[in-house]
Amino acid sequence: MNVREVAWRVFAEEYRSSAMEHSGEGEKPVSYIVTPLGAKINRMLVVGVVTDIEDVGEEGKQRYRARITDPTGTFYVSAGEYQPGAAMSLSKMSPPAFAAVVGKSRAYSP
Repeated sequence: MNVREVAWRVFAEEYRSSAMEHSGEGEKPVSYIVTPLGAKINRMLVVGVVTDIEDVGEEGKQRYRARITDPTGTFYVSAGEYQPGAAMSLSKMSPPAFAAVVGKSRAYSP
């Protein structure tokens, strides 16, 4: 049985300041973000106010992107066909709204 990793509570500023990404090894490698405080994060808990929701899905595919703001900055989250419950929640939500989200962390490189 696979055991899920702990979801770390992270503020936007700490996540934004995380400059190091670590990838695991094996058939399905897991990626981690290493925060300035040294936490190795795969899953995170984000709490804040949903300020914007955008439908970015293609025809026939449901996909939403939302902006969640906490006192230290902004997170961007997305949900689509592989997270139907989360996508449905985002589709019914009208900003501004309080939200708590557990999800995977990903580093974004433009």
